[in-house]
Amino acid sequence: MQSLTLKRKFQIGLLIVSLVGLSVLWGVRILGKTAEFHYHERNHLDAILKLEFARTLAEAGAIQAAKTDMRKLAAEARRAHDITLHADSDLFKIEEFAFRIFGFGKVFDLARENRSVLASLERRLSAEPLQGMTREFASSITEELKQASKNAEEFGPVLAEAGSFARYLILSVSFLGFGLIAVIFMNLRNAALNPLERCLTIAECISNGDLTSKIEVKGSDELSQVNG
Repeated sequence: MQSLTLKRKFQIGLLIVSLVGLSVLWGVRILGKTAEFHYHERNHLDAILKLEFARTLAEAGAIQAAKTDMRKLAAEARRAHDITLHADSDLFKIEEFAFRIFGFGKVFDLARENRSVLASLERRLSAEPLQGMTREFASSITEELKQASKNAEEFGPVLAEAGSFARYLILSVSFLGFGLIAVIFMNLRNAALNPLERCLTIAECISNGDLTSKIEVKGSDELSQVNG
């Protein structure tokens, strides 16, 4: 970097500091979104478990099935459906692309698959009488609920793995960035102080009457030009 001016070195240092700062902020955002997704995942699974519990009661012919409020179950299906929308609305497309590049596209695929399943369940539940779930109806939604439950249970581990990977990646990028900042800082320090130290040495020689001392010019930055 000796051929660069101090101004250019400072600009490069400022650019690296800005990039590292943006990377850290983006990393904090991604980790925050991962935590939010874990919260949504628990609520999503809770809604599906309520649906599965009602279906199990009806299929077993339990007395409680006759008192099942189908509108409440439809609302639970809607709640679970709406939670899956966060996979699309909470992250930018470029962030989804980054997740897919690193092999975590299932975070979005599972959510979208469940969205379709739950939309169908909500329509079917809403079309039923207000109260009571029949054994026949319970049997007819078994496969859909099994698929929704399977996707919801699979989503958690995939999300946890993605969050862990993001955490280590962000730490690695941060350490690398701070290392580059340290290198730039030392280079700027040497570029600024070394020529000044040489100037002071020559000034002391001159003050002692030695006019034969010469300054060795290194680099082509502003201070080197002054020394030259």
